[in-house]
Amino acid sequence: MPEPGDIKKALETILGYEPTDEEVQLFPFFVKVATWDRTDLPGQGFVTQRHIFANFKNCQPVRLVDVSAFGTTDGGGTKVLRLSDFICLDGATFERPINIVATPRIAKPVFATVQHSLVMSPGTPVGIDVEIRVFTWDHTGGRAPEIPFDWRCRVGFEPRG
Repeated sequence: MPEPGDIKKALETILGYEPTDEEVQLFPFFVKVATWDRTDLPGQGFVTQRHIFANFKNCQPVRLVDVSAFGTTDGGGTKVLRLSDFICLDGATFERPINIVATPRIAKPVFATVQHSLVMSPGTPVGIDVEIRVFTWDHTGGRAPEIPFDWRCRVGFEPRG
């Protein structure tokens, strides 16, 4: 683990000024690394955060939405989805980590890869939707068009309003 003075110097480089000891103590040294739930506690989700310097974690309750649906890639082997097209949580905000799985539903060898991103509210650090891009590929690495797939997304959210 870095020495406290090294941490303060690193923060000074990032912030552009020397932070006070109080500011250093308030700095968020945790990164959200996982979401999970317990089947014996229905509706109870958690987010696991890991300290960026020390080897410890903490777990906090969080609201989770877990969505599963299906789609089909277009003629170029791509499909773009928005979570808001599949759920009724108008005004919710979303946060990382985001977990997505896509599985092709076809009896020939194909692969699916996925990219995702938070759709941010303009001018704010608030995620208002999740965009999911699914790509399908044949066994030679070329795009595989019109491939049906199942997908699942789990993400933390907060209702607004």
